[in-house]
Amino acid sequence: MVRVAAFVDGFNCYHRLEDHLRETGKNLKWLNYAQLLQRVCTENAQLVQLIRQSEASVYYRVHFFTAIPEWRGPEAVDRHARYLSALDSMGVQVHKGRFSSDRKEKESDVHLAIQLYRSAALNLADVIVLFSADTDFVPALRQVREDFPKKHLVLVTFKMKQVQGYASLQSQAHQHIRIRLDLMAQCQLPQTIVYEGKTIESPYRLGG
Repeated sequence: MVRVAAFVDGFNCYHRLEDHLRETGKNLKWLNYAQLLQRVCTENAQLVQLIRQSEASVYYRVHFFTAIPEWRGPEAVDRHARYLSALDSMGVQVHKGRFSSDRKEKESDVHLAIQLYRSAALNLADVIVLFSADTDFVPALRQVREDFPKKHLVLVTFKMKQVQGYASLQSQAHQHIRIRLDLMAQCQLPQTIVYEGKTIESPYRLGG
C-alpha cells in the first residue's frame, strides 16, 4: 500500500482563494481537499508513475490546519464552522489552532510542521503533500528530506496569482505541482451534505 498524507495550510490556501474571488468573481472556497488530493495523485504523471511502481493500493489522508476567527463576527464563524464540518464529513482530519488577542493565528503552523515531520518519523506516509506557499515550512521540509530521504515530498500551490518568494520552499520538495483552476472548480463540495444526522448547507452560491 502507498500511503499519501496531505497537510493543508488552511489560511494560506484561503487567502489565495480570496485573491481569486476578488480578481474574477469566482468563488472556489467550498473546496473538497479529499477529492482534490486524489485527483492530483491520479493526474500527475510523476505521482502516477511512483504509485504504479509499487503495484499496490493507495491510502489517502488529509490533515487540515486552521483557526476560527471569532473576532470577525458570527457570520464568518458560521461559514467557517460549516466548512470544517463539511470537510470532516469527507474524512478530512481537522486540526484547530487559535487566534491571539492581537488577531494573529497561533499554533496552526507549528502544529502542521510537527504533524508533517511526525508522519515521516513514525512511518505513517510514503508520499507527503504540503498545500501551502508559506516559506515558514522550509525547515520542516528540509529536515524530513534529510532524515528520511526515501519519503517523496510534494509541494502544491494554486495556479492563480503568482506568490513571490517561495523558491526556497520549492527547493525542499521533490516536485512542485500548481493546481489548475478548472480542477479546483471540479473539486467543490456538494451544496448540501447530510452528516451524522445534520444537514450542512454551503454558505456560497453555486458558481459564484
